[in-house]
Amino acid sequence: MMMPFICLPLRRLTRLIVVVFLISLGCNQSKESLHEMDHTTPPHWPTSLIDVDTKVRERLNWIRQDSNVATARVELLDIIEWVPEIAADSDMTEKEWLPIYTLSETLGRHLRAKDVDIADFEEDFSKLAQLLSEAHSKLNRGT
Repeated sequence: MMMPFICLPLRRLTRLIVVVFLISLGCNQSKESLHEMDHTTPPHWPTSLIDVDTKVRERLNWIRQDSNVATARVELLDIIEWVPEIAADSDMTEKEWLPIYTLSETLGRHLRAKDVDIADFEEDFSKLAQLLSEAHSKLNRGT
């Protein structure tokens, strides 16, 4: 009994062999996440929930001191937009994560509205620092 693919025309058989070969090459490569493939990590990327708080406070101080305000504001917005991702990568529950996400979204909207003074929402930054600190404490108690 003949195998069915032997009856295929030579051109189709060649295509089939090439496709199988290409698929096998792809399967042997190491996997990378889309995050790793798309870009390099910026130097102001926070490494933990506590680092988020440190970097936010640092950028707020730069802005208060009129030291490189444009860069500080851009980096502050970056960090605030990354907070939900960093929090989601922790062992935090959804119930703990949701207020951090919501507050980050609010702060992000404020920062994108360049006509708003950062001093007008200092209370929101304090609340974010408190939420991050509480989450960090809970996570460290669990280990």
